[in-house]
Amino acid sequence: MKIVLAGPDILFKGGIAQYNHFLANEIVNNGHELKFIGFKKQYPDFLYPAGSNTAKETEMQPLYNVERIFHYANPFSPLTAALKVRKFRPDIIIVPHWIWVFAYLFIPFLFLTKGHRTVIIAHNSLGHGRKLLNRLADRIVSKLTFSLGDHIIVQSDEEKRKAASVCSTPASVFNHPDYSQYLPLIPRDSARKSLGIHESSTVFLFLGFVRKYKGAELFASAISGSADAVGIIAGECFDKKIENELTELSGSCKRLIVMNRYFISSEARTLISACDAMVLPYLSVTGSGIASIALACQKPVIASDLELFREIFADHPAIFFKTGNISELIEKINKFSSNEYILKYRPNPDNISSGNGWKGLLEHILKVSEAGNE
Repeated sequence: MKIVLAGPDILFKGGIAQYNHFLANEIVNNGHELKFIGFKKQYPDFLYPAGSNTAKETEMQPLYNVERIFHYANPFSPLTAALKVRKFRPDIIIVPHWIWVFAYLFIPFLFLTKGHRTVIIAHNSLGHGRKLLNRLADRIVSKLTFSLGDHIIVQSDEEKRKAASVCSTPASVFNHPDYSQYLPLIPRDSARKSLGIHESSTVFLFLGFVRKYKGAELFASAISGSADAVGIIAGECFDKKIENELTELSGSCKRLIVMNRYFISSEARTLISACDAMVLPYLSVTGSGIASIALACQKPVIASDLELFREIFADHPAIFFKTGNISELIEKINKFSSNEYILKYRPNPDNISSGNGWKGLLEHILKVSEAGNE
């Protein structure tokens, strides 16, 4: 089949780019003809703390080429992309939806490519914004985007309900496939030595972009209030207020390590290998690449008691705490550390994921696309 995939690739930072990468590789691996319409530039550089919005991934080898057309500063780039797609005459177009700010690029692109079977992968049916204008923008953009697709794929039943609340386009659930680029993990003692962490410490890891809805400050405060746990926060912070709060907490608590920068896969592997558990203290969640990393690497988790996490970790070593409740998070961290829970959990190598979920995702895309032609 001839398939178009639009959106960021692994030249850019973040989970959406990595998701697109693995899906694109799976499309090519299965013998389909792929046209990947990517970005020349996603955002202006000043929006990124490190001064660059690109990543230099060495662990993920693309099997595809990218035609870089979309540009945040070029409102005509969707027209160029659409003309190339129409000339390609694809059987399926796959477009991600994750943030309302790209409405001026993706909505015209979807409108100009109507007539082709289009599957929207909604990483966020509605965004995480709490302010009225953000929530309104999320709702309007989601409604317009979803109405231009033939099918929507979401990552949880909760997200399916949200999608249905804004649009009647058919939707289905396919959980986030496991990211496998972090495997094999390196020996725990070697990872800790490279990070300067004592072998006997109980280490908890918060990994990924630091945003308000992810609860990094909650985790930092819990580590500070715990008995003797070591906490690592590893990821770029996009909010100066949160950054200052984390800096202050790490200054007063030496067991809290804050690494305010982006980590490529080879660096993240060291962090994952060193930790005893990964912590997801999110205040809200629509989908989670970090959760899929924990599953792939067979790391226990301490997570907010949110519906999606209950679904994802139903058969995985997981400890839940009441969302936003710092005293309960401290209690769970202390219990884990004191050996009442899954201290120094050792994964069974036979259970570690090899990322086969991507094949399932592609099969699901093909299935819902074919159903729409019946």
